[in-house]
Amino acid sequence: MARKTGSSNTARKPVVKKVCSACGKEKSITRDFFVSYNPLHKDGRIPMCKDCIRNACYNDDGEFDIENFKSLLRQLDKPFIQALWDKSEEEVKKNIGSDDVSNDGIIGKYLKNISLQQHRNKTWKDSNFSGGSESAIESSRRKSMNAEKVYYLSDEDFVVTEDVIRLFGEGYTAKEYQTMKRIYEDSKQDYPNISSSQKNLLLRYVRFAAKEEIATSSGGIADAEKWSKLASEALKQLNAIDVQGGVTCFSEFFQKFERVQDVTRILPEFKYRANDAPDFIIWCYVNYCRRLEGKPEVEYSDVYKFYDEKVAEYIKQYGDLGGIFEDDPTLSNRKNIEEFIKLPPDYYGDGE
Repeated sequence: MARKTGSSNTARKPVVKKVCSACGKEKSITRDFFVSYNPLHKDGRIPMCKDCIRNACYNDDGEFDIENFKSLLRQLDKPFIQALWDKSEEEVKKNIGSDDVSNDGIIGKYLKNISLQQHRNKTWKDSNFSGGSESAIESSRRKSMNAEKVYYLSDEDFVVTEDVIRLFGEGYTAKEYQTMKRIYEDSKQDYPNISSSQKNLLLRYVRFAAKEEIATSSGGIADAEKWSKLASEALKQLNAIDVQGGVTCFSEFFQKFERVQDVTRILPEFKYRANDAPDFIIWCYVNYCRRLEGKPEVEYSDVYKFYDEKVAEYIKQYGDLGGIFEDDPTLSNRKNIEEFIKLPPDYYGDGE
């Protein structure tokens, strides 16, 4: 008698996709991404796909490099524990019944083991590079934390020069110097005629903002909130000083407008209005240019339609791990803005 099979009309469960932060490809979230318990990874998966993680562990000549693997773990804020690496290697050998095992298999087994209950809350700071007793090493590390030195770690091609140290001060890691330099280079454009007092406040803001960014990326929510408050206070003091020269062009205006995001967190009296929306400002600017060229003006809906398309393209390619599009005020305020910009029937005259 023939065996009964399930109905052919049974709907198949859709495959959930995720975009890899390294290669930008959309892949199966359950098959191609390792599990993560970092609170910043809201979908419960490491942002890099398995292929990119494994490829990052090899040199250009195709040889596996354990230091590359450690560097990758540091970027992911996961610990390297020598005893757990050795255990993962032994488990792979036992599973396949041979001592000839691939490093790919050990990498995968290690990342699975690091997500177990006893390890899932550990970060890079919990690493140990000895095969001895893990608990003993961690205990010794905690006792010597106050005497720990700060080491300058190389990060890709970034070099910590004397000028960089003099600018931001001593005692930071290479990652912190690199982050501070990037934030400083971006921020100082807003102050073309900066005074010495403004520069000191700007550097103070940059130090705190860099700490906030690094804490956020590593999952240190409490530390991130602390640094965020300090950065906001420094920015408030900086912006309280009049900037010489004022605003001379649209680009400067938009740069200063973007900084409102940091200011509004410490100004409870701030009220969001239609003319505070960047899409409204862009709509005005576009129609101003079209009017000068004798072209018909575009509808406000055309602006946010284009905006929505670009947001969708960005999320599809890079994802939204940082949540930059969450609680987007341009979505919740569109109806208010449309009411705000309604023109009276006789605006154009002659019933047009």
